[in-house]
Amino acid sequence: MKVRIIGHNKGPFLMPVKNNPWRAFFDQIESNSWEIVNGSYGKKFDALIANSHSKKAIKECIRFGVSKNNRILIMWEPKEVNGKLYKKSTLSNYGYIFAPSQSWIRNKKTHYFKWPQGASKILRQTEKEWLNRKSKFVFIGSNKYSVSNGELYSFRRIILRNETGKKLIDLFGHGWNKNFIYDVRDVIFSLIRTSYKNYSLSAMKLFARKYANYQGVSLNKNNTLQKYKFALVIENSTNYVSEKLFEALDNECIVLYVGGNFKENNLSHNIAVQVDPNISDTLNQLNEILNLSSKEHLALLKKQQKEYLKVVKEWNNHKVLAQLACDSMQLLNIKHIPPG
Repeated sequence: MKVRIIGHNKGPFLMPVKNNPWRAFFDQIESNSWEIVNGSYGKKFDALIANSHSKKAIKECIRFGVSKNNRILIMWEPKEVNGKLYKKSTLSNYGYIFAPSQSWIRNKKTHYFKWPQGASKILRQTEKEWLNRKSKFVFIGSNKYSVSNGELYSFRRIILRNETGKKLIDLFGHGWNKNFIYDVRDVIFSLIRTSYKNYSLSAMKLFARKYANYQGVSLNKNNTLQKYKFALVIENSTNYVSEKLFEALDNECIVLYVGGNFKENNLSHNIAVQVDPNISDTLNQLNEILNLSSKEHLALLKKQQKEYLKVVKEWNNHKVLAQLACDSMQLLNIKHIPPG
């Protein structure tokens, strides 16, 4: 079996370097004696695994007679970020879909996987060392725009621009305090990727504003997180749990979380303090956590770390990506009997 793998950039996915987590995906396929078709388009293949929709790859499938049942699309973005990916005309090109959340897409041809997180190092600090961290929240994330219903980028801006947020949160990440043209380009890009049926004007809140609590880009996310007792994690949307949660937990931060439902993702509610994307509730929780005693902070940290350690191996990126490759090969190996 010759398989073409398309990367997140819509082009052929080249063999990753040895320590790259995606190497586990490639190694798993090659261990099954399948040949990975590398390099530019034009080489014949029997099956397609696409990490992004590529019109060029679909044209190649038609050219080489690769049926829909031998094509897999892996979804890495929710509808709020890339609405056009979910159009029937796009999905109809594939026999199977993989997604990290049932909230993204739900039909007979869709299968699910855990969102991969980085290899855990599980930092172990003494109580004294931990108590010497900054008694503020840290937020690490990009300032992006999505004109789609259900996005949380605008909620990030509201919380971070609020007077309480300015005092309690140190902000790190890309895209903050840029010029007007930068934000306009991001909005235009979102308009292109979003179906007009899902447009939301409220998503444009706090367009092109400055943030007094912005600390710059974090050159090393782990080092930044380890300076703070508390981390605020706000996902791109409320329908999945990403590596953002696990990165904060891995660096022993007490986490206040806005995002995917823990129960739906087989996570304990004790893994973080979860709050709905409500302004007053989120700000109140920020204050409540900060005002706990040192003893209460340590107890909360211990509770969150206990739940994190239960799931850390299941969400590890090497394991998840290797399993994703196995599940893909199993589907592509199924012999389809033609009708009639």
